[in-house]
Amino acid sequence: MSGHNKQTVAVVGAGVVGICSALELQRAGYQVTLFDKTPPGEGASYGNAGFLARQLISPLAENMSVFSAIKMWISPNSPLCLPPSQLINLATWLVRFMQQASKKNIESSKRAINALNELSVESWKRLLTDIDGLHFLHKPGYILLWKSKNKMQDAKNELDMMQHHGIKCKLINSEKIKKLEPELDENLSHALYFEDAYQVSDPYKLCQAIFSKFIERGGVFAQQEVVSIKQQDDTICLTTSKKMLFDKVVICAGAWSKKLLNHLGLSVPLVAERGYHVDFQKNNLNLKHLIASAENRFFISPLESSIRVVGISELGGLKLGAIKKRFKLLKNQSAGIIPKLRSSKHKSLWMGHRPTLPDSLPVIDCHPNHPNIMLAFGHQHLGLTQGAVTAEILVQMMKNEKTSIDTKPYSATRF
Repeated sequence: MSGHNKQTVAVVGAGVVGICSALELQRAGYQVTLFDKTPPGEGASYGNAGFLARQLISPLAENMSVFSAIKMWISPNSPLCLPPSQLINLATWLVRFMQQASKKNIESSKRAINALNELSVESWKRLLTDIDGLHFLHKPGYILLWKSKNKMQDAKNELDMMQHHGIKCKLINSEKIKKLEPELDENLSHALYFEDAYQVSDPYKLCQAIFSKFIERGGVFAQQEVVSIKQQDDTICLTTSKKMLFDKVVICAGAWSKKLLNHLGLSVPLVAERGYHVDFQKNNLNLKHLIASAENRFFISPLESSIRVVGISELGGLKLGAIKKRFKLLKNQSAGIIPKLRSSKHKSLWMGHRPTLPDSLPVIDCHPNHPNIMLAFGHQHLGLTQGAVTAEILVQMMKNEKTSIDTKPYSATRF
């Protein structure tokens, strides 16, 4: 496809990061073709809570020791799960994960996550303004809950950490919680309240709106699996059922990026961290805020058409089917916070694959040996949050402009 007036770019992966990247590259003057084996927005991007999680800056390895990690992985009610069949496959990754649990590494990851997150909302506002999509964006506020009175110090530590990183919130008691959100259980102890928390009304519809604008402006979508990417002289050869040439390629294939990188001689410790959600019918349940359990690590989100409960970090790989007891766990734990959910029928159950690296940071980089191959994957729980800002940074890198933030922490060769 080289030889056109515009430089040609293939974006591999039509999740939220890929769709945002395709649109931003198109706006920057490139002729963009988007590839995915499934329809746009139907991977991990489909199942998230719709939370632009500016406030989530702690890596998965925080507060982990070898003992606590093992205890969580084997507990049937833990938010962090490791099916026994995956233990051998993940042994090397788990060692790297535990190495990230040092205080120095945790603080480094927090700074890098925060650097992306603090730009995220404004980046989304720019993108949504461009596609006439600001109606997707809302600011309901976010309540991070603790049930146990014995966990007050945990809340205070979290408050101090948030303030240290410039994130506004306040500690509130059970009376204030009930006033803010009458649907919550009366036996909750305390919470952090984030008034400036944003969400999108429907993450799947948002992806569809961005994709539609991309197509309307002359973008091309090929629903094909990309099986290999290779440098060929001054162009990049991308192979599906046929071979195609592009000036540049961006790999945004989420948890499936690792296979493509192996063909390019680049080893990155990327795993598929599986997440689950349960969508409940709204009925007469009127939630006003995004809600999370600090103790059980799940989110309850009032979306346009449902109440979505999202949680579980399961290191289950790409091939294992959904484990049904995970859905039951989410139903039971969420009903412990919102009693009306006990009698609410679920609309749908979902499991998807989050692309996760040991330090909980994405890769946003050029291939070290092939500068016309760019990389944007590994956003773990924050693909929606960081999708728009990642796309802006990719364009800056591709045009050899100064990037909005230092991209060294997101290097592909940092491990």
